[in-house]
Amino acid sequence: MGFQFHAVLVVHSVDRAWTAASDTDRWIPLLWAIDEFKQSQARDAGRGDWTKALVRKSDLPPAERAGRGFASAHEIYEAFAMYSARDFRSIGHKAIYVANG
Repeated sequence: MGFQFHAVLVVHSVDRAWTAASDTDRWIPLLWAIDEFKQSQARDAGRGDWTKALVRKSDLPPAERAGRGFASAHEIYEAFAMYSARDFRSIGHKAIYVANG
């Protein structure tokens, strides 16, 4: 699923570039993101049109226990920050994802 999801992961960076750009250059990151998204859609369709399987209700906890298994946002960020900084595959994208989060 990697490259199909790249078009979604760049949205924050594109927004930052859009905001910082001059009025004449502001459309460049937006048009690039749209093009990246459309190319991603075409690649996905050519590879079988991946979709996520539905969740079975029997696999979910009852509503009154649903929140107990989650960590705090701070705990999650700390774990992602530690591991993303150690992962240099894909030219540091994992650290970018955490920074954008």
